[in-house]
Amino acid sequence: MYLNHFKLVEKPFEYLIPNPRYFWYTSQGEGIKAQCDYIIREKSGHLYISGPVGAGKTTLLKTLTQGLLTDNHNLINFINAPNLKTSNALLRRVTDGFGVKTERSYDATLQNFTTWLKETDRFPILIIDEAQNLVLDSLKTLHYFMTHVTDRLLMMVILCGQEEMVERINRFTAIRSRMFPAFLSALSRSEAEKMMQYRWKIASQNDTSPLPFTAKAMDEIFNYSKGVPRYMCQVADVSLLAAYNQQKHEVDDKTVKIIVNSLSGKEGEK
Repeated sequence: MYLNHFKLVEKPFEYLIPNPRYFWYTSQGEGIKAQCDYIIREKSGHLYISGPVGAGKTTLLKTLTQGLLTDNHNLINFINAPNLKTSNALLRRVTDGFGVKTERSYDATLQNFTTWLKETDRFPILIIDEAQNLVLDSLKTLHYFMTHVTDRLLMMVILCGQEEMVERINRFTAIRSRMFPAFLSALSRSEAEKMMQYRWKIASQNDTSPLPFTAKAMDEIFNYSKGVPRYMCQVADVSLLAAYNQQKHEVDDKTVKIIVNSLSGKEGEK
C-alpha cells in the first residue's frame, strides 16, 4: 500500500514470513554460520541454536540451509515445528524426509534408516526448527542418530528452538555433550539501525535511498522492541503505513509512539 509512496519494490519489514534475503548477519550470526560451516566441513559434531522469540532463529536457519544446499554432497531434511507426541512419529518424519522406507514397527524403521546411513554416499543433515516441541523420547532417538558412527560422522543434527529446548538438552547430559551450543540474542541499538538500513536498501527501488526514520523514531522502535527483530519490523511496518496515510515521507518519533501505544493496547496514551 505504501510501496510507491516510499519508492519501494517490496515491503522491507515483513515480520510474519521469514525471508533469508533480508537476514542481516550480526557478529553473532556470522559466528554461528562459521561454526556450522566448520562442523560440516570437519564432520565434527552437532549444533543447537537458541534465542528469544522473534530474534531471527528461523530466518538464520533458512539462510544456513540455503548455503548448505549449494553443496550437492549434502542431503538436507528440514522439519518445522515437530509437535510429535512419540519417538516413532519423529522417526517416521525423519525417514520419510530422507526418502527411506518406513515400516510398521519402530525397530524395523530404525534398522532401515541406520542401514541407509551406512550406505549413502551423501552427507545427511537433519534440521529441526521449533525443537522445544520435541519430547524426551524423541531426543533419545536423536541421540541414537548422533552416536551411530563408524570411522566417520554419518549425519549431522541441527536443532533450533526457544529456551525450553535448551533446558531439555541440559537435562539430557548424553546429548548435550555431543552438541555445540549457539545463542542468537537481541540486537544492540546500533545493530538494530544497521539491520533496518540493510532491509530498506534491499527493498528500495534505489539502494541509495535513506532510511526514512528519524533518530528519535529509531530510539522509540528500539525501546519498544528491546532489540528483537520481529517486534522492530512490526512497528516499522505499521509506522510506514501511518506516515503514508498522513502523506509524510519521514517517520518521526510521534508517529512511532502512537503505533507503539496501539500495539501495546494503550491507544489513549500520548
